[in-house]
Amino acid sequence: EIPAADGFDPMMMLPQSRFNPQAMLDELVQLAHNEIPAGGLRQLVETLLTTHREQLLRFPAAKWHHHAFVGGLLEHTLSMARTCVYLADKYAQKYPDMQPPLDKGLVVAGAILHDIGKLQELDQQPTGTEYTAPGAMIGHLLLGRDMVRQAASGIKIDADTLLRLEHL
Repeated sequence: EIPAADGFDPMMMLPQSRFNPQAMLDELVQLAHNEIPAGGLRQLVETLLTTHREQLLRFPAAKWHHHAFVGGLLEHTLSMARTCVYLADKYAQKYPDMQPPLDKGLVVAGAILHDIGKLQELDQQPTGTEYTAPGAMIGHLLLGRDMVRQAASGIKIDADTLLRLEHL
């Protein structure tokens, strides 16, 4: 076994995203900063992205099927967030009298965090991706909601906004 200190990264043996993970994460953080108004919601999203930075840079979005490669979760999440920005802009333009008004920041936050629970559902190893016990028994939706709730406990965020985020 070659030590990591010698430059060997076992993750290099697995299929990779065609996009640079650090560049994708940088774009996702910038998108959150630009599209979510300053306050508790943005702080919550930025906290989760920062706290789970290392996992986000390497985790797949799934064991099989879509984005099942190193950096796949980040690639998928960034794609969803970009799409939600586009759609939120289109809906706001097309339906300016929507009641309640479209909350673009909440839509973008939901897109960024919609699969955050996969960081606890999956375990990425040099031999491939496996499901964790909580992942197999509970699933990423509830695990993600719990991660959001835990992070939100230390942030001043409106209860209704948090409920809507959990719904998304």
